[in-house]
Amino acid sequence: MFPQAVTDHKDENGNPLPFQTERPQLQFELKDKGNYYQLSLQYLVGGVPIKSPVEDAVFFVSAGAQYYLLALRDSVMVPWMSCFANQIIVLKQGFTDFEKEILQEIEMM
Repeated sequence: MFPQAVTDHKDENGNPLPFQTERPQLQFELKDKGNYYQLSLQYLVGGVPIKSPVEDAVFFVSAGAQYYLLALRDSVMVPWMSCFANQIIVLKQGFTDFEKEILQEIEMM
């Protein structure tokens, strides 16, 4: 039913870790860093950021011993941002193209 990478996770007693019913939300943050912009991705559960999230499988993210199922559209964005360690740096002179090609697409999701 679940990907092998997820079902293999067990607590210290060998019991399978539970899946949470609340879906995490993706939050993108664009910061002006002077000569460049930094686009970051973080996960929120109940409006609170998940610290040190782990992308275990395409549709799952974990925080410690808790597993969350991502929305289908988010499961596309997460692997892409993971390739960049959930941060993308864009020099200011290239920002117009980045905004047109990337940010506007994210905003439409």
